Formats: sequence, C-alpha cells, structure tokens
Amino acid sequence: MKPPTLQFVCDFPSRLRRCRCETISFSSAPGPALIRGIATFGTFKCAHVAGIRFYGLDQKTFTFSVKKGFVRTPGLPAHVEAKLPSASIVAAVAGVANHFGYGPFTVFPLSHHNEPFMPGDRTCNGGAYTFQIPVPLAVQDNVAIPMKVQDAASIRCIYAYLQQGTTDGQSAYLVKISRDGGVTWEPLEYMGIAQALPTAYKNTYDFLVNNEGYGLPVTRRLPYADYGLIIAQVVTGSPTPQTIQTASYGANRLGLEPGKFALIDLGGPNEEYVKVISADPDNQTFDAIVTQDHAVGERIRPTIWPTPVLHEGDDLAFDILAVAAPDPGSYLTVVIQT
Repeated sequence: MKPPTLQFVCDFPSRLRRCRCETISFSSAPGPALIRGIATFGTFKCAHVAGIRFYGLDQKTFTFSVKKGFVRTPGLPAHVEAKLPSASIVAAVAGVANHFGYGPFTVFPLSHHNEPFMPGDRTCNGGAYTFQIPVPLAVQDNVAIPMKVQDAASIRCIYAYLQQGTTDGQSAYLVKISRDGGVTWEPLEYMGIAQALPTAYKNTYDFLVNNEGYGLPVTRRLPYADYGLIIAQVVTGSPTPQTIQTASYGANRLGLEPGKFALIDLGGPNEEYVKVISADPDNQTFDAIVTQDHAVGERIRPTIWPTPVLHEGDDLAFDILAVAAPDPGSYLTVVIQT
C-alpha cells in the first residue's frame, strides 16, 4: 500500500511522530513540506483532521548483560529493570541476543486514543510538595512562603482540599512557578472547589469525580487542569475568528494562552479542537476559529500534555483567586505531586 502524503510544520529532528493513536515513521526528517510516512510500532493508519497536534518522539535504548541460564531459571521469571521517569512511552521493543546473533523482537504498543492527554503510558518520579494554611480563606497572592524544588521532575497531579468546607459559594486557586527567584511567575494549574448543596465539596476534584467520571488523585498520571471554564454564550460555527465569552471559578483568569490549543466539549457530541488566537482574562473572553455550534455551559479544557517540568531551584507558590462568602471555608492544603 502506498504510504500517505502528509503536510505539517515541526522543527523536531526525529523521523518518528505521534498523532493521537498512531505512531508514524517518516522517510526523511519532517519539515514544512509534503512527506511520506507509515504507521509503525503496532499502530494502524488513521484519518486525522487539520490542526491535530503531532508529537516528536525520541528513542532510548537499554542494554542488559545477563549470566548463562538467566532466562531458564525454574520458578523465577526473567526480570530486568530500567528507570525512565517523567516520560510518556508510546511503544517498547524487546529482544535478546547472544554470540549467534539476535532473536525476534517483540513490540509492545502503549498508545492511547485520547489526545490531548497522554500519547502513551506515563512514568513519574514520586513525591509531592505540600502547602498548608490553617486559617479561614481570603483572596491573596503568594499565600505561603515559596517552596524550592529539590529535584527535577514533571507534574503528575495538582489538587487542593479544605478541612472545613462551605456551602456559601465556590473558591478558586492558582498554583504557579518561578524560574528566576520569584521575579516572574508562570501558571502551573488553575483549579477551584465548586459549590455543592446540601453537602459542601471539600476537594478541587470533587466535581470532576462525582459528575464527569474522573478518578481520584491516586489514579492520575496527568493534572486535572480544571478551573470550571465554560462557554457563557451560544456559539455558531464560522470559518472566521470570533470572540467567545466564558465563565470560570475565579471570574478573573482564563488559563488559555494565545498560540496554544483548547478543547471545547471534550468527549461530548460537539467536541472540537481550536487554536487560541488571543485571550482577554479580565473580560473572560478569547478569540478562535470555532467551526461547530456550541451551547451555553459546554466545558473548555486546555491541552495538558506535555506537562510542565520542575527544575531544581525553581520556586513554587500559590494564590487564592476567589472565596465564598460569608463562610469562606478554612484549613487549606495544596498538593503538587510529581
């Protein structure tokens, strides 16, 4: 079968690419031109719409020397261990060799269909950074003294919880990172504790677990990346850019960045992948080309893979963006898992 001809723009030098559930090998290093590629590593050729993100792939080789009889020890299966933290593995290839040559290789596809989530199986470092505030909540920047990152790692999950919740409203938080000693800050995660009646929610993931089928933090391998962002107007599909009005937990943040992508109605009948042209956090709007119709209340989610990487010496801190009234809730804990 003739390999398909693809066109995309990417400056990653590898000839391997990942697109949704398909791993593609190209005949030459890709660039902004028409080139040929074939599905590989146990995946099948799939159709892809314009705008879907490609990921460049690296290859890592582990070689192990073993003693005679290693693979024939009764009652003890052959076992070797390789450490590759903070990575997403789309395929593994295993083989054995001796002085006669190589045996057949076995391919283990580890692909996933749910782009923009992980393209493969996620590995993590383990450990967490934790902030605790034993007082009633109040809107504030840099609520606690910033914490230094001790070891490089990627983020597995970020969440917050209250010991004493409230039914009087919702709260919103921004977890952030500084790579220049606190001079400037970048957002790591926006999140909120939604209002619930008659029993108050206490965790930032309660709404997602109870209403949208997400797992608890112990099951997560990626951040929730949820801050209650929804469409606040009826949207009619158009081939031209338009301004989209939104609403969110904090009412003063978007979490969407120009030039990056977002998903509207992820997993729903109107699911759409759009590129953010511009964003206006103060007015809770962003501009994008939206080609499908969308109803008020449909969720907007940013693309969250790859996740940010923490480097040794970086500073971590968080802001409280909004609180409930008159009872704001108290005894807050913020957890950043790696």
